[in-house]
Parts: sequence; structure tokens; C-alpha cells
Amino acid sequence: MPDVKEVYEMVTKQKPPRPGALERQWDRQRRSARNRKMGVIALVAAIFIGLGVLAIARAPKNNTHPITSDTPSAELVPPFGAQIIDLHGDTVQEIPGVPEDSHSLQMSPDGRTIALRTWDGDGYQVATMGIDGTGLRILTHLGYPDPGEYPAGQDDGGTPAWSPDGKQIAYSEQGDIYVMDADGSNSRRITPTPGADYAPVWSPDGRTLAYYRDDGAGDLEIYTIAVDGGSPNRLTNNTVEDAGPDWSVDGWILFHRGGDNVRDGTWMMRPDGSHARWLFDGSDGKWSPDGTKVSFQTLRFFRDGSWEQGDVAGCPDCALLRMHIFDMATGTISNIGVRYAGSRNTAMWVSDDELLVNRYD
Repeated sequence: MPDVKEVYEMVTKQKPPRPGALERQWDRQRRSARNRKMGVIALVAAIFIGLGVLAIARAPKNNTHPITSDTPSAELVPPFGAQIIDLHGDTVQEIPGVPEDSHSLQMSPDGRTIALRTWDGDGYQVATMGIDGTGLRILTHLGYPDPGEYPAGQDDGGTPAWSPDGKQIAYSEQGDIYVMDADGSNSRRITPTPGADYAPVWSPDGRTLAYYRDDGAGDLEIYTIAVDGGSPNRLTNNTVEDAGPDWSVDGWILFHRGGDNVRDGTWMMRPDGSHARWLFDGSDGKWSPDGTKVSFQTLRFFRDGSWEQGDVAGCPDCALLRMHIFDMATGTISNIGVRYAGSRNTAMWVSDDELLVNRYD
């Protein structure tokens, strides 16, 4: 049986997984909070050591990303797979037949078909299948060789998006934004400059796409462009990460903002980029169809600096993310007890009271 020293060395020498943009966001928050705390401690200690120690002992913990004294569990519940859940986290319907390596699941507006990314031997392609698990159909042929090739760790960069009428699918491929008919025909590139555009979402009227562009050196910006093509309209303009847009029924755009000297978390703005404001500490916000709620995710850290991990096909050490619901009217946040491995398995709304998720446990 190892002694205390051996246990300490085993824990402290463990290497956490390589962080993506989501994990970097919370890593920045932890560093910033730690630096501020150390400055206060040093000042208080210089005045009175005893009071300094007392202040440290009573320092409040971060409620959104709690740190526990536990180390990550070696035994995790195997993935449950694709299912529709209600706002309490209870399973409403199991979705059979979804390939094990699939991710980025999106329900069609009529609730009959799922768009997703799945492996075809050459890359992760956009595909569709019936909600009953039948009729899997590969629609693209230039898919990402590996989900890790999505930009700056933004795993949701390759998520396909249904048009409001369900007749078209927008998607990113090798850094370009495309739109195709729902059967895979009539594919056309929308963005004029190749190589750095990701995660398209539709406006409520189906005429415009919002997406983000990697302008280099970690500078991600939100843009919009007409579905018929034309010149992109830049909504954000700074040196931080603005990514993952999502368009509400009443015209607000959610997005994730992260970087040094900025308040990390989920923000919202008007379609022209105005009235931007911070909403909450969390990532990958998605509007409910009626615009009254937002689903989002958080990540739990451990004292050794690592975070919760899940093991799924194609992602053996993905961050194990916790799902929450933000109520726009009351500002309250609920944790419905659902987790999924990797942000490319983020829950997506299918109605005002139900979500589709590639659930871990």
C-alpha cells in the first residue's frame, strides 16, 4: 500500500488533458481568481497574519465551477447515447441506431430527422437519419479528418444547422460555410474568403447566417452573411474569442466571449452587434425555441488542476460537461443532472420543454 508521499507524487504528477477553448476559458478564470486572491492575502498578511489566515479559511467558493478535494473518479458510468430529455433531466425518448462515433446531433424542425457528424472512413461527414434510427445517409465528402481540427478547440465548429423550414442544412467544411438542400444536393459555399469560418446558425426568417471566423492568433469574431451570399457583416471587433453564436426567435444572438481582461462567459447582442451584455458564467449557450430559456454547460475542476473527463468514441479524454438551464425572466439557473463528454455533444433544443443530447450519464 503506498504511503502518503507516494500518493502525493502520483496526484501531483498527473497531467491534465490538452485544453481546448472551453477549458482555456475556465483555466483563465481560475488563474485570474487565484492571482487576485494571492494579492489580497499578501496585503492582509502584511497587516496581520492571523487575520489573513482567517480570511483565507473563510473565502467563498465559486458556485458555477466548484472545486472539490476529490480526484477524478476512475469509474464512470458508460455513455447512455442519444436521447430526448425533459427539463428535469428525465429521458423522454431513446434514439436508436446513432453510430457510436457520431456527434453534433441536431433535430429537424419537424422532429422526424436528425443531422449529425459521423465517420465514413475518410472524415467526419454531415449525415442525416430518421429519429427511429433508420435511413442513415452521408451527405458530404470533405469532412474533418478529426474533430480536433475544428479551430482553437471549438469542438462545436462543425455542427450542422437546419434552416427554419427544414429544407436546407448549413455547415462548415474545412473552414468554409456551406448551405445544401436537406438531401445533400445543391451544395454551395456561402463565405467568400476560404479557410477560417465555422459554426453557422440561421436567423429566424431563414435569410441570414451568423457564424464565427478565426482571424488568427486566438482572435475569433462573430459575423453574419446573407444565405444568398454577399459581403460578410462583422458584429464583434476585439482581440478576444467571440464564438459559438446562436440566434433567438426575437432576434438576439447569444455567443461565448473569452480571453484576457474580459469577463468570460455567455453574452448576448443585437444582430447588428450592438447592446452586447454578459449573461452568466458558462459556455455554449443555446436558445429555447420560444427564447425564454438558455441551455449551457459548465466544467468542474479538481484541486490537482485537472477536470472531469468522459470517455467516448473518438474522444477518450473529453471534458465531462454539466448541463444547466438559465431562465431569462427570473435569471435563475438550474442544474438538471445531465452530463455529456465534449462540447460537440452539447444538448440542442427540440421544443420549449425538451432537448436532444448525446448523453453521458
